[in-house]
Amino acid sequence: MKKVVSNVMTAVLVVSALLVTVALARREFMASSRPPASDYRSADPRPMPGTSSVGGGDLPLPGTSSVPTLREHIDEALAEQGHVLAGGAPVVPPSAVFDRLRPWASGPWLELDAERTMSTRRGFLTSLGVVTAGPNGRVYVVEHERDEILVFDSDLGLAHALPASTFGRVVSVREAVADSVVVFDFNARTAILWSGNYGDRGRRLDIPGFGSYAPYDVWRLGVTADFLVAYRRRSFSQDNLDDERSDVVGLARHGAPGVDSMLSFPSPEMLIARSEGGGFSVESHPFGRRPYLRLMGGNRIVHALSDEFKITVVNVEDGAESWFSHEIEAMQVQDDEMELAASTRSEAGAAVLREGAPYDRPILVGVAVDDDRRLIWAGIRTHADFVEWAAFDLSGRHRASLLLPDGIEVVGAWMNKLFAIEYSRKPFNPVLKSYQLRESVPM
Repeated sequence: MKKVVSNVMTAVLVVSALLVTVALARREFMASSRPPASDYRSADPRPMPGTSSVGGGDLPLPGTSSVPTLREHIDEALAEQGHVLAGGAPVVPPSAVFDRLRPWASGPWLELDAERTMSTRRGFLTSLGVVTAGPNGRVYVVEHERDEILVFDSDLGLAHALPASTFGRVVSVREAVADSVVVFDFNARTAILWSGNYGDRGRRLDIPGFGSYAPYDVWRLGVTADFLVAYRRRSFSQDNLDDERSDVVGLARHGAPGVDSMLSFPSPEMLIARSEGGGFSVESHPFGRRPYLRLMGGNRIVHALSDEFKITVVNVEDGAESWFSHEIEAMQVQDDEMELAASTRSEAGAAVLREGAPYDRPILVGVAVDDDRRLIWAGIRTHADFVEWAAFDLSGRHRASLLLPDGIEVVGAWMNKLFAIEYSRKPFNPVLKSYQLRESVPM
C-alpha cells in the first residue's frame, strides 16, 4: 500500500513539474512576442492651448509592434480573398487583419456600388485646379488646360462649362449660399460671387492683404458677407529661405479694411536648391508635408497635415478649437518611387531630393467633409496599394470606413455619395468619379 501511495505522489510531482515548465515556457514566449513597454503610447491628456474640448488617440498597435509584419499578413489575406474591380467600383474585401492596424476604429466597414465617371462630351479632364463638392451635391472643377470652370451634378452630368478667363486667373471655385459660388482670381486677389449663369460675370469683392502674405484660397462664410481667406508668404528671397514658414487663415469681415488672423499652420515642405552663384530654386516636395484646409457647414475650419494623423476643428464664430489624433506608423518610400519622383523635378531639385532620401510616405492622403451629416473623411495610408477612408464625427469618434485603391483622393461627400479624383491612370489623365455607398454611415 505504501508503495502505491509513493508511486502516486511521484507521478503527481512529475506532472506538477511539467505544468510549471509549460507555464514558464508560455510566459517566456508571450514576453518575447509582446512589444516592450516603451513601444506603447498612451493618450496625451493635455489639451492644446485654447481648446474647448479634446479627443485624442495616440493608441498602440495591439499584440505586436512590427508594422511591416502586419502588412505582410494583409498581403497574404488579400491574396487569398482576391480583389477585383467589378463594374468599375473597387471591391476590396476588408480583412480582420486590417483591424490590427486600427485600434482606434469602432465603426463598420462599408461597401461601394459601381462608380460613375465624369461625362463631359470631350473626354477626360487634363489639368486640374481645385476640385470641390458642395453641400447641394454639385462638383466644381477648375480645368486649367481648357481654361474652363466645369460644374457637374451629383450624377457627374455636366451642368455648366464656362470660360475661366471670364473671371481672370481662377484657382478655385467653391459653393456658397443661394446657389452661388465663390470664384477666386489669384492675380487680382479678388473673390467673385457667381450665380452660375453663363451671362453672369458675378459681383467682384477685393480681398484685403495681410502683411507680407498673399491670399491663395477663399471661402464664403454661411449666410454672412464675410470671407475666410487662406494666406501664404508672397515670395521667397535669400533672407527668408531658412525661415520657419507658415500659412495663415484670416477672417475678412464685410466692410472692414483689414483681416483678423484666426489660425496659422505650417506651409507645405519645399525642395530648395542653392547655386554657387548665390541663386536658388524652389520646387514642391513630392513626399513632404502637405496641409489640408476645409470649411464645414459655413462656420468650421477643418485642418490637418499629411505627415501625421491629427484633425483640428476650429469654430469660426467663437474661436473654440478641438482636435483628435491617433498614432499611425508611416510607410517608407521605396527607391523606385523616389527615382520616379526625382525624374519629374529639375536637375537641381532632383539632387536635393536624392540627398534627403529615404523618406516616409504621407500618412494622410486627403481630407474631405460632409456638410450634411457633419462628418470628416480622412484618407489614412496603412498599405502600399490601398487607402482607408475613415469617417469621423466632430467629437473624433470613428463612424465607418471603406477601402479605395491608392491614387484615388476623396474630395467631398453628399448624402450617400463620395466624390473623388483618380490620379493613377497612365498617361496622366485624372478622372472625376463618384461612389455610391450601399448603406449610410451610422451615426
